Amino acid sequence: MNLQRKVYRMNWPKLKPLATGRLGRTALVLGVAGGMLLGAEGIAEAAVGTNPGAVQLNPTSGPTSSTPTWATSVGCSSGFQGSAVLREVHADGTTTNSVSPAVNGTSAPFSGTLQASMSTIKTLGGIANGASQELVVVCFSGPSLTGSSDNEMDIFVTYSADGSTYSTSSTQVPIGEIGGMVFAGLAAIGLVWMQFRRRSRRTQPSPA
Repeated sequence: MNLQRKVYRMNWPKLKPLATGRLGRTALVLGVAGGMLLGAEGIAEAAVGTNPGAVQLNPTSGPTSSTPTWATSVGCSSGFQGSAVLREVHADGTTTNSVSPAVNGTSAPFSGTLQASMSTIKTLGGIANGASQELVVVCFSGPSLTGSSDNEMDIFVTYSADGSTYSTSSTQVPIGEIGGMVFAGLAAIGLVWMQFRRRSRRTQPSPA
């Protein structure tokens, strides 16, 4: 080993493993906090529909005591143009309840009415106040909801904190996931900064 390499290795700061020491404890605290953030907010279930925003409520927002109408901007896919119905998606991602009458002949954009108020639809899905719910158009190959089916157009309804109003959007934003990603990014920046400061202190020359 030449002298230059020896001096370089002697001056290079030796950091403790991340899982031990003060830095490791800090990382552990940040990791637990990030997990609590994700758990508190929750991550949304995967969407049931495959064509987000292709169905809209009219009006797009209002009191949950109201019963809006709905309309699609496209027809059902080829092979599933016999009929269609609008269904609510439960909090667990399953769907069994139709919330509109059947619509026959769905090769072109179509519309319909709801059979229940938004508050009833919210209750049917087991959706909590402040949470969101997916509504999906299920298309069928035959008339009057017969034959094979296909989940297609969908929209997301967000309920107010007290459950008294609703608003709609074409996509569902997993708030917990975004919050966790932001927290993880801030935690990483903090850890890098701590390592930098620790390294700087070790490499600073001692006062004469």
